[in-house]
Amino acid sequence: DIGKMSSLTEIIQLFESRHTEQLTDRHAEAILHFSKLYKTSGKVIYYKELEELAHVLGLVHKSLASGKAMLLEPLLELLEVCGAPFMKEKSSDETNFVVKLPLFLNALCPFLKCTELQTAGIDLPQLIAATATLVSKFASYQVQEIKNQDKAEFDGQLHGNKLSPLTILYLNGNRNLKGLLNSDVPETLVDVLAANDRFSDYMVYIVEAISSCSLYRPIAHKFANMGVVKDLVQILSETANTQSIQVLACIEAIWNILEVGGKEVVDAMALEEIAIGLKKVFEKVIKEGYKLEDKWLRNELCILINYALNSPLSHKFFLSKDTEKDQSFFEILLKYAAHDELNLLSEDKEEKLLFTSKEEDTEFKKLLWTSISSLIKEETRTKVHAPVVDSKFVNALLFYFNTDQSILAAHRWQAPQLREMQLHALSVISNIIVIMPELFRQVEGHKVLIRFLSQYADTERRLACTKAILNAAGHEFFKKEFAEEGIMDILMDMIQNKKDNSLELREYAFNIFSRLCNNFRPNQKEFRRKGGIELIMQNLLPSYPSEKGNVYTFVLAINDCLWNAVYRNKRSELHFIDVGGVFAILDMLEACDEVHKRVLISSLSTILENPKAIPAFQKWTSTKGLINGSQLLIKLYQEEDDRYGVKYGDGVLANAERPLTPKVLAKKEQAKGIAVLDKGSLSISRVSSSAQASAGTTLKKESLKSFTEKLRETAEQQRIDINGNFSESYIYKRMIEEAHVFDLRASIFAVFYRVGFDAHIKDLSYPEQQRLEIIQIYPFLKNGEIWKDIKQELEETSIRPILDDKHWMETCIEEATEQAECAIFNQSLLANDMKRGANQQLEGYYTSLRTTKNEKKNATTSRSGAGLKSIPASPDIKPQKTPFHLF
Repeated sequence: DIGKMSSLTEIIQLFESRHTEQLTDRHAEAILHFSKLYKTSGKVIYYKELEELAHVLGLVHKSLASGKAMLLEPLLELLEVCGAPFMKEKSSDETNFVVKLPLFLNALCPFLKCTELQTAGIDLPQLIAATATLVSKFASYQVQEIKNQDKAEFDGQLHGNKLSPLTILYLNGNRNLKGLLNSDVPETLVDVLAANDRFSDYMVYIVEAISSCSLYRPIAHKFANMGVVKDLVQILSETANTQSIQVLACIEAIWNILEVGGKEVVDAMALEEIAIGLKKVFEKVIKEGYKLEDKWLRNELCILINYALNSPLSHKFFLSKDTEKDQSFFEILLKYAAHDELNLLSEDKEEKLLFTSKEEDTEFKKLLWTSISSLIKEETRTKVHAPVVDSKFVNALLFYFNTDQSILAAHRWQAPQLREMQLHALSVISNIIVIMPELFRQVEGHKVLIRFLSQYADTERRLACTKAILNAAGHEFFKKEFAEEGIMDILMDMIQNKKDNSLELREYAFNIFSRLCNNFRPNQKEFRRKGGIELIMQNLLPSYPSEKGNVYTFVLAINDCLWNAVYRNKRSELHFIDVGGVFAILDMLEACDEVHKRVLISSLSTILENPKAIPAFQKWTSTKGLINGSQLLIKLYQEEDDRYGVKYGDGVLANAERPLTPKVLAKKEQAKGIAVLDKGSLSISRVSSSAQASAGTTLKKESLKSFTEKLRETAEQQRIDINGNFSESYIYKRMIEEAHVFDLRASIFAVFYRVGFDAHIKDLSYPEQQRLEIIQIYPFLKNGEIWKDIKQELEETSIRPILDDKHWMETCIEEATEQAECAIFNQSLLANDMKRGANQQLEGYYTSLRTTKNEKKNATTSRSGAGLKSIPASPDIKPQKTPFHLF
C-alpha cells in the first residue's frame, strides 16, 4: 500500500522487487507520498539513512535515463526534502554515519551533469537548477548565523588574539563543507560551468553553488586550481547586460574564492585571460553604465582588479598592449584616475567632469588609485614611468593639497570627503616617492607635503603625511631641500608637543630626522644647533612612555636617530657626552626590555669609540642596584650564558669544548648565522685590534633602519594576520625573534675592549671576576667554535681538507682550547681564593665570637671581685672567713 510507505527502505524494495520494478507510476507515487509526508509532518532524514537515500537517488536516475520522465516531479520534491538539515539519532552517528555524506552528495552529481539524460525528454534546466540549489543550501547551512555572530564580535576580534567565527569557518569548515570537499561535487560544478551553455537559465544556480561551496579554504583552492576564476571572468566579459543576476552571482563567487583562498588563489589569477576579461568588462561598464547600480558594479570590479594586482605575476598583463596604438589596462586606469583633477586644474575646462563627489564616485576614485599604486613597483619602473608622466597622475594627486580652496570647493567636496581623499592620496604618494623620486621633485611635491604638514593638526593626516616624507627623506636631493623648507622646526615641535601628537607620530618624526641626517653633515649640524640632541635626551628615559602606541618601536626610532644624527660626528658626540648621554644609555640599558638590549649595547659600544666617553662610563653608578658599568655588563653576559645553556660550577666553566654554545645548540645557532667574527678569517690573531673591537658591534645602522621599516611596513599591510593577531603584538613578536638571533656577548666584549677589562676590577666580586675571565677571551672562544663547526661539517660531508688547511684549522682549535683551559685555571684560582677568603672570614668570625665571650667573662669576674671588697661591715653581722683569706 503506497499510502502506508514511510521509509526509504520500502521505496527501494518497490524499485527492486521483480513484481513492481516496472511500475513507474507506483514508484513516482511512493516518492511523492514520502516527500509530502516529511514536509507536512515535520519529519527529517537521519544521517543513518544517507546510504539508503543515495541508493534511491541512484535508482531514480537510472529510471530517468531509461526515459521514464514521470519521475522528474517526484525527484524535485525529494530534493526539496533533502534541503532540510539531516539529524543525528544518537551521538555515535557522528562517527558511524556522518562520514557517509560524500556518498549522498555523489548521488547528486549525475543530476548536475545530465549527460545520460539528454535524450530522455526531461526538462534538464529545471533539474540542474533544483540540484544546484540543494547544493547551495547544503553548503550554506548555519553560515548566516556565523556571519551575524562575526559581525557582533568584530570589536573583540580587532583588539584580541582569537580567531573570528567566520575565519574559523574558512579554515576549519563544518560538517557539510567537509562532506562536499570529500565528494565529487566541486569537480562536477566546474565541469558543468566549463562545458555547458554559460548563458542558460540554470547557470546562475551553478555559480551560486560554487559561491556557497567556496567558504571552505580547501574547496576554494580546489576551484582556483581548476580555473573557475577564469571561467567566471569570461562570463562577466561576455555578458551583454551588466545588470543581470548572473553578473552579480559571478562577482560574489569570485570574491568568496579570493577572500577565503588567500594568496594561493590570488596567484592563480595571474593569467592573461583574466586581465583581458576584466579590462573588457571595465571599459563596458565605464562607457555604458550611468545608473547607480552600474556605478556600484564598477566599484566591485575595481575590487576584483585590486585582488588580481595583489599578485606580482599578473602585473605584466596589465602593462602589456597588443599594438602601440592600443592602450594598456594601466593606461586606462590612469586616464580615469586623473581626468577630473586635471580638468579642474586646467584654465580651459573644456571637458565635462566624469565623476561627482558622491560616495560611489569617491570610492571608485580611491579604488583606481589603489590599483595604480599596486602597479608602480621597483620591478615595473621602466614600464610605468612614461604612462605616469604622460597622464600627469602625480599632479592629479597633488590637486587635493591645493591651498586654493576655491578650486576644491568647485567640486563640492565636504570636509570629511576631502579628508578621506587626502589620506588616500598620501598613501599612494608614499609609494610613488620610493619608485619615482625625481618625478615627485619635478612637480615640487615635497614642498607641498611640508606645507600640508604645517597646515593641518589632526593626527591621522599628519601621520599619513609623515609617512610620505619619511620615504622621500632617504634620497640625497631631498635632504637639503627639506631642511631649507624648515621641516626640522616642524618635527621638533611635534616631538615636544606630546599632548597633541601621538606616540606613533613622534616615532615617525624621529625616523625622518634619522634619514635626513644619515651621512649628511649639514643636517647633522643643524640638528645639533636646533637642540636635537637635548630632544633625544628628553626621550631616552629608563622608563617607557605610558602612552597609547607601540613603545618598543618608538625606542628603536630614538636609537636610530641617535645613530644617524649624532654618532660619527665628533662635535655631536662630544655634546651628547657632555649632556650625560652615556649615563642615559646605561640607565636605560639597566631597565629596558630584552628587545632593546642589543640596540643599546651596540649604541654604547659605538659612543665609547670616542675616548672622552670612557670617563663617563667609569663614573656611572646605578641608582637601583648600586652597581657600576662593568657589573651591569657582566650581569647581562650571565643572562646570555643562561639563555645559551652555558654551565658553571662554583664560577668555573664546565665545558671547555663548547664554552659559548653547548653541543645541543651548536647546529641551531650556526643555522641562525650567529657568528659575529668573520668566518673567513683564518685566526683571531690575524685580525687587527680595531677589527676585533668592531666585530663585537653586531648592530649596524643600516640593519637597524631596514628592520624597523620592514616591521612597520609588514604590520600596516596586514593589520590583522590570519591568526587574528593585532599588529602591535605581531611587531613585538618579530622584534623578540630578531633579538634572540643575535649574541649579546659579542657586543659586551666590544664595550669591555674599549673601556678596559680592569676599569672596575677593584669593585668586582669573585664571581664577577671569574665571569670576566671568559669575557676577555670571547673572540678566541668564538673563533674556536666556528672552526669546530667547520671541521664537523667537513667530516659529515666526507670532505677532506688539504694538509695546510687541516693544520691551520687544528691549530686554531687548539689555540681556543688553550685559552679556555687557561681561563678555567684562573677561575679555579679565584674560586680557591674565594673559598680561602670565606674560610678566613668564617674563622675570623668565630675568633671574634670567642674573643667577645672571653672579654665578657673576664669583665663579669672583675665586677664580682670589686663588689665584695666594697661592701662595708655591719656591726650586727660578723664577717665570715673565706677560704681564700691569706692571713
